[in-house]
Amino acid sequence: MIKKTAFAIRTHKFGKQEKELYEYIAKYFGESNTFIACNNTRDKNINIPDGFNKIIFSENEVLDNSGLFWHPNWAWRCGDYWYYALQKSLDEYEYFWLCEPDIYFCNMDPTRFFKPFEEFEHDFLVLRYGKAGQNLDFFPTSKVLSGVPMSCLFGISRLKRSAIKTLFELRKELSVSFIKKKFGPNQYPNDEIFVSTTLTRLKHSILNIENFTSFDVRLYTANENEAMTIED
Repeated sequence: MIKKTAFAIRTHKFGKQEKELYEYIAKYFGESNTFIACNNTRDKNINIPDGFNKIIFSENEVLDNSGLFWHPNWAWRCGDYWYYALQKSLDEYEYFWLCEPDIYFCNMDPTRFFKPFEEFEHDFLVLRYGKAGQNLDFFPTSKVLSGVPMSCLFGISRLKRSAIKTLFELRKELSVSFIKKKFGPNQYPNDEIFVSTTLTRLKHSILNIENFTSFDVRLYTANENEAMTIED
């Protein structure tokens, strides 16, 4: 790799999907740079077998006393918290990929997808980055942020360490008003709104993944009418 890069799978469990994705990613990034990043809020006794690098974190582990607001649904609402756990746990990396376990790469060779992105030194690589539409479920949460509301898809993304540190500090600043209950929990920005809006306002460099890959990323969706089976 041109830059020291880690790849982490964002999850709260360990099963077949996580195992297969880990093994696939390790072919490109190497086993020493591939991690299971697991939030164990639901299951304190999560069992990840030996041989798999792992970072286990929760409100009380790794990110404890960090000053973050812990929304009741932070585990799915705040994917950026995984990045904060990664940068606190892994000192030697400049870039971090974060991927949800239900992402499927339709090619046996991960090099085909990841190698083209080595030349880019952008602060944030992500899918479907752009202005947030007012019809988005989380659009109202952008009202507590400064700047033009932006959004993206957080299923797979890459952040530079310096950008993660900036986001972490600003998440903590934002958290103060929520911890003091000046705003209600449902006004707390989700990962896609917060990261996209904040980095855009601060003029960080952002790249839309779908514009620089031959892969068809239209299927990176939670819409059951667009999704396909692995067989398809």
